[in-house]
Parts: sequence; C-alpha cells; structure tokens
Amino acid sequence: MATEIVSRYGNEFSWGTFGVDIFFVISGFIMWITTADRAVGAMEFWYRRIVRIVPLYWGLTIVTASISTNPEFALFQDMDGVRIIKSILFIPHFHREYADAIFPVLVPGWTLNYEIFFYFLFGLSLILARNIRLVMLIALLIALSFIGLFVGPKYPVLITYTNSLLFEFAMGAALGWLYLNRKMSSLKWGSVIVISAIVILTQQLMQVGYRGIDSGVPAAMLVLGALFLENSLRKREIHIMSALGDSSYSLYLSHVMVIAFSTVLWRKVFESSILFDTIFLFTCVVFSCAVGHTIYHLFERPLYLRLRKYPFKRERMS
Repeated sequence: MATEIVSRYGNEFSWGTFGVDIFFVISGFIMWITTADRAVGAMEFWYRRIVRIVPLYWGLTIVTASISTNPEFALFQDMDGVRIIKSILFIPHFHREYADAIFPVLVPGWTLNYEIFFYFLFGLSLILARNIRLVMLIALLIALSFIGLFVGPKYPVLITYTNSLLFEFAMGAALGWLYLNRKMSSLKWGSVIVISAIVILTQQLMQVGYRGIDSGVPAAMLVLGALFLENSLRKREIHIMSALGDSSYSLYLSHVMVIAFSTVLWRKVFESSILFDTIFLFTCVVFSCAVGHTIYHLFERPLYLRLRKYPFKRERMS
C-alpha cells in the first residue's frame, strides 16, 4: 500500500533513502570524536561496537527467520539456513528475489554489513600513531572506494567492501577532526550549508553515478551545517526527539517487520484507496516508533548496560 502512494505521487519519496547516507557520515564522525582523545585499543573498540549492535540484530534476525514460515509475509520468503548464517556473520550476499540486491535476512541489516567493515578498519587504525591515524584511515577508505569504481567487482563481498558508500565514512571522520580542531559556530554559514545541501539533494545537482558521491557529499554538507548551527539552535531539550534518538537503532531494525505485520492486518480490514493508504502510512510511522521505543527499553538498553563493561585487560596505546 505504501508503494501505491509512491506510484501515485511519482518519485517524491525517493529521497527518503538519503537517511542512510547521513547515518554513515554521522557514524564516521562519532567514531572519530569518541576515540580521538581517549586511550582506547582496537580490541576494546571492537568489543564495545559488537555489544552495542550485534545482540539486537541477531535477536531480530532470528525473529524474522521465524516469521518467514508464514506465507502471508511475502517479504521474508527468501530464507534458508545458509542465508541465515551469512546474515548473522555479516557476510554480504545476493537476495534471490531482488535482482542485484545485497540484503541479509533482516533487510535493514544491509547497512550493518558496511558498519561492521568500517568498525574493523577503524579498529585497525587505532593501532597506528595518533598523528597519522586519520590520514591513513581516510586514505584506505578512499582507496577501497576507487577500487570499486574502476574495477567493478561482481561478488557481493567485494561489491560491499569496495563500494563508494565507504567514502561517506571517510567524510564523517574528517568532519570529526574539524569539529575537534576548528571553531564551528555560525548561524549564517550553517544555514547556507544546510540550504545548499537540501538544494543539491532535491534538485539532483550532483549526479556522477556513484551514491557515495551523489548522496554522500550533500549528506556530509548537511552534517557540517548542523555542526555550525549547533550552538545557535540548542535552546532546550525536546524530550520526544531525544527519546526517538535513543531508540533509533531499535526503530530502524524493527520497522520492516512492523510494516509487514501492519500491512497484513490492514488489508484484512480496508480496501486500497488513496485515503486509506495515506492513513496507513501515518499509522505505520506512529506504530513503528512505538514498537522501536518499546524494544529499546525492554531489550536493547538492558542488554547493552549488562554487556558494556570491557572484560579484558586494556592494551597499551602508541
């Protein structure tokens, strides 16, 4: 039904996938600013990243695999033991029902394949001396992106590990360095950068044919503009936005299942029409947020609080 709305209005909703590009830039940014001035080794970094994202992902992957036995949930029908194992181990693989799509069992987890690979590379960079860490990390991410651009690998693992999307993590890390080393506070420049990013995105002014550049550059501009605007716009905490931010990972991983369930139930009650389909979209947004918030408080947060303490001896830092 959601696709019916999109088909009736054209491509107005196609820019929604831009959220992933912002997410990758922010990921590179956060990883840099949270480790730049801390004595954290590669093993501790990897451990903290694993306990932060893996338990919930594994749990929801198992739930998704379980629902696949119900024929009503057609979205989850491409399922077998090998695919489940590859998904759990973050091994990129093609989806049989979607041509050229590299999707795990839990479809939103395709972004985690990139995240895990970035975490691996970032952890390796922590072994290096601090004065060369950023340069080497960015150089490696850009080099891998260029390999993908010019070689054009055919295998899903190589497609993922040399994708232009890696460029977005590099831009995020660079923004992290700028944030820590340069004064970034200007309502004027922040507004100009944000507006420019929105214009470039919505008018598709940057179209070189590679997502890491076409969407990555405006995503980085949007994050940069937000950093310039941070001090000017930070007046008071908006609690509902903070709550959504806290539960965003649970919301992201669970929303496909929520929409699938909602679609089945909705079709049993209502006929498809532009009015009911529009109501359905808004209902899904509210319901997805509620379910994501619940999962965060019942599972994600308690699990992380229990596991977050690093259980091993810390490495010596260079």
